[in-house]
Amino acid sequence: MSSFARGSTIEKIIVRNPDDTKDQDLTLQVGPMSFYEDIIDASFHIEIMIADVFGWLESFPIRSGSKDYLRIKTANGVIDFEQEPLYISNIKAAGSTNKREVFVMQLESKAAFTNHLRRLTKKYDAPTDEVVKEILTKNLEVPETRIKKIEKPTNKIVFLGVYKRPLQTIVGLAVKSIPKNHSKKERTSGGSGMFCWETLKGFYFGSPDSAFAKAKENKNDVI
Repeated sequence: MSSFARGSTIEKIIVRNPDDTKDQDLTLQVGPMSFYEDIIDASFHIEIMIADVFGWLESFPIRSGSKDYLRIKTANGVIDFEQEPLYISNIKAAGSTNKREVFVMQLESKAAFTNHLRRLTKKYDAPTDEVVKEILTKNLEVPETRIKKIEKPTNKIVFLGVYKRPLQTIVGLAVKSIPKNHSKKERTSGGSGMFCWETLKGFYFGSPDSAFAKAKENKNDVI
């Protein structure tokens, strides 16, 4: 779990209804929040508990697939998802009383949510770093500003989309990619491949060696 969630304050959380026509402010009904990001996970996840005293879950309603506009104040600055909203991927019931219903909203980025709805269909015969950037920007509609770092592998992978999901395809490419810093000896004995992961700042595609080296220089730059 990321340290971003510790000692943080949710300044705003507004949910859009399934018809994308109305908003509901849940800021005053927010409970504990957890944030998860990992180099071995292609997307980050946020869980926010809501103490619903007005019955918005059913009457508004609040559903999976709804947009969630979020602003969080942390010790490291403000996390702002007002221009690029998150999406509710799941809603978990946490209990209820006569006066309120408690539930947990699981949130993902637009790219992670869209990944379930998109498929790749064409043949890819370009350098892997170019393919990764194309899939992120064109298939998952990730803004250029959220693509933070894409390393160029030493090998090229030609493949057919055959209706694969975009993020799973990128993860598969990462596993088969050989980082630049691998020597001949390391290649024959088997390297660790590369990773694709998303943080609050955006997407990364690179080797674990370079990620951990960068993290030592600046812990907040990568994860």
